[in-house]
Amino acid sequence: MNSKLKLALKALKIAASALWWCVLILLGLLLLNIFGAKMKGKVPSVFGYSVMNIVSGSMGEEMPQGSYILVKKTDAEKVKVGAVICFYSSDPAIYGYPNTHRVVEDPIITDGGIEFVTKGDATEANDKVNAKGENLIGVYVKRLESLEKFSAALSSGGLIIVIICLLMGMSGMFVYTAIITQKNEQKSSDDGEKNSKS
Repeated sequence: MNSKLKLALKALKIAASALWWCVLILLGLLLLNIFGAKMKGKVPSVFGYSVMNIVSGSMGEEMPQGSYILVKKTDAEKVKVGAVICFYSSDPAIYGYPNTHRVVEDPIITDGGIEFVTKGDATEANDKVNAKGENLIGVYVKRLESLEKFSAALSSGGLIIVIICLLMGMSGMFVYTAIITQKNEQKSSDDGEKNSKS
């Protein structure tokens, strides 16, 4: 085999291995970020975006109970009337929990910051307690219907199968990489012995 080709294959193998490890490290950091946020009782955010599950029917048909939505982190000063915002509620009934409602009046500027008058699309009255700008999680971007279908499939017991398949796939990749590496090293040593004999 041509020495330039061997060198190129070796470089490609090193690059593929480095890329694989980078992906694993990024996935690990992503999982740490998600679990860390969950342990603190906060909504995980990745690159300024969060995925939230709607647990009530207060937003009506646009975001029915059980739906998943994508939320983008936004400065409170940029929120306008009509925007659907996600925020940690100050209402004693659901204090500290995330809530998703529409801003129905111009933001209120107070000594403590910005507050929003909010209301669920399917409710008649405004929320009893204003949403505080400091508790803003983000602004609604869109509904994730494909995630809803995936979640429904997993809830039927498929989650365990998916996890097992992922673990088996990762294990298979490690084993395959180890076998290929061992074969290449064996072939290189055999080629070296043949060259030294001739």
